[in-house]
Amino acid sequence: MNPRPHRKVLFGTAFLFTLLFTHCTDSVPDKNRAIAVVDTSTPFEWAADQPADLIRIYFSLKTGNKVDLWKQRCEHARAKGIRLPDPPAIADLTLFYENGLELPLNIRYGEAIGAYQREWWNETDGFIRNLAFAKLSSVAPSDTINRKYAVQYAMETPNAFPGNPIERIRLYIPDSLADGSKIEVFKVEPITLNQKSTVFFVAPWGDDEQDGSFDTPWASLQYAAKTINPGSTVYVRGGEYACKTPVLFDSLIATSEQPTQIIGWPGETALFDFKETFLTYGKNPFGTGEGWLNLDQAMFSIDHCKHFMLKNLHLQHSRARGIGAEYGEDIALLYNSVYLTFSPGIRFAHIESGKVIDNTLIRPTSRLMGPTRLEGAGSAPLVMDTGDSTFISPNEPLYMPEINAARGEHSRKPPMEGIDGAHFSNIEVGYNEIAWADKEPFLIDGDVDQLRVHHNYVHDAHNLPWAWGIAPNGYGVQQHIELDHNIAVRVGSGVGIGTEGGGLGMYVRIHHNLSYDCAWNAHSVTGAWGDSDADLKNIAVYNNTAWRNGYLDENKGPAGGIAISFASGGGKAGRTVTGKVEDIIVANNLILKPRDYALALVYPGDPAVSRIHFHQNYTDLETPSQIFDLPENSAWRSYRKTGVKVTEPSVLRNPEKDDFRLTPGNSLLRAGVGMNPNGQIDSGHQTYIGAFGPGDGWVEY
Repeated sequence: MNPRPHRKVLFGTAFLFTLLFTHCTDSVPDKNRAIAVVDTSTPFEWAADQPADLIRIYFSLKTGNKVDLWKQRCEHARAKGIRLPDPPAIADLTLFYENGLELPLNIRYGEAIGAYQREWWNETDGFIRNLAFAKLSSVAPSDTINRKYAVQYAMETPNAFPGNPIERIRLYIPDSLADGSKIEVFKVEPITLNQKSTVFFVAPWGDDEQDGSFDTPWASLQYAAKTINPGSTVYVRGGEYACKTPVLFDSLIATSEQPTQIIGWPGETALFDFKETFLTYGKNPFGTGEGWLNLDQAMFSIDHCKHFMLKNLHLQHSRARGIGAEYGEDIALLYNSVYLTFSPGIRFAHIESGKVIDNTLIRPTSRLMGPTRLEGAGSAPLVMDTGDSTFISPNEPLYMPEINAARGEHSRKPPMEGIDGAHFSNIEVGYNEIAWADKEPFLIDGDVDQLRVHHNYVHDAHNLPWAWGIAPNGYGVQQHIELDHNIAVRVGSGVGIGTEGGGLGMYVRIHHNLSYDCAWNAHSVTGAWGDSDADLKNIAVYNNTAWRNGYLDENKGPAGGIAISFASGGGKAGRTVTGKVEDIIVANNLILKPRDYALALVYPGDPAVSRIHFHQNYTDLETPSQIFDLPENSAWRSYRKTGVKVTEPSVLRNPEKDDFRLTPGNSLLRAGVGMNPNGQIDSGHQTYIGAFGPGDGWVEY
């Protein structure tokens, strides 16, 4: 049982940092002089020279063995598809207030502080980026041969007691956290806030009959959601919350100056478990008289809200969706985690302006959370996809209507995708990890305008080997889309665009992505398929690296490289669908170790008529495989004309160790045709081949 905090506040795992990004191109860590080095024997103390609502600290971490052990545990969890371990605590920070209060805060690695020396990318740390509670202050190359960078972060302390100024701070590494770590402090700044939000707290030891203050928090986020006003901030303390009902934030219309914020208290893990949550009954789509359970519900549901942020919360065991945001404006889903859902881990739809940043989804759309027979409390069976909504019979196994659920035919597909995005504009989706989904990791459907999908890591989607890793997928007009700097590993097809539900896709750039060990191919541009005619135009696929794709034994058709498909042979309705695929540029791609082809056309028209242009693509596959000669593959042909060249296979430094940079001095570093920001050829300059350029490779800051 958690004790209630006294007025002399002592709770060692509380920590909140609201963030400020300070990009310092002329002030990098190796040039800055640290004002203090903190270890177990040397704390750092600082006093404010003016009243301060917050304190901003610039620092970096020299890690000890605790971080290495945590990375090993993360590697094991990813290999097993289980929830990732909580990040390790590194140091403590105590805030001393004017009225005598003391607030100890806990700092965790990868959440509020990062290593002074960082690799450009690894599975555990991901890309060099902002953390949940500390933004990059500066970054500079340190050892480019070994992909090391010097980084510095800026964090801000919480404003837990509005109107009570902070006088001084103490940063220290207690003996209980000692592992050889050291913290370099570069600068400390006092911050005064112009606007102060109304603040509430939720904690496992709270009570919904209390006032929701710091000392007397509420017990449930469900109560907070229906109680707060727009523009409030709710901090959720660590611990496990066993939920019987979903959490609904409804019609909270705030302002950009003072958004509604729901924030898991950093340094602690607020974990919401929904395994005992039963869903509401809906209409039976088959008219058999049974009750059916609606699976389009989310456990965290954000409906018709404006200027809303959900940050650093963790949920698991949803028999429907995990987090759902629909019909809103300026919605931010940041640094949350979702483990084991049956429907999408995140549903993000009908949103004008928003961000989905640095969320971790392990086993979203998992069959493990699928329906079971009703045998008592807690079995909570769920749903099937009917097209309009998702339902299942409580007493029947999982069916899918497209293969005739009425006949009782089984399917291994859960409903929808790991992240299911639809009908939105001005959206950024970046730095997310999506793993072990039993359907596609991330698809985008419906009308979409102004979307950037970048620096995401999707991997280990084994259930449906043909499924895309990341792709816009039709069902409306999809335009002005950029898919860049993503990594797709052990999924069906890496990063592409399709038109399953018809519609029009145009002005799409797919560039600087890495796809390897994918079951089907690296990238695909797929015209009309499914039931509906569709068009694709003004698509650019350039500077991508593909390695060792297409080797699934079940593949009976051509696999391995980049495919452009004009139409499918038979839609679900049993007819050949049609569409135009035109004004396509495929340039500067590096396609190594593909099984059957580097570039291929499917149901091909005439590339010249359709203005499909290939420029400076390179492969180590000298001749396509004989699979194209089989009668069942008559719709396919390997493209080996202009714009594709053969290179030696050893052009990468060490792909077996995840180093996909070109070898030093390689001619491919200068062999590419220039591309402008709109994805058009710029013959005025040259560039490199593949996703990784000279020197530092693939780091953006």
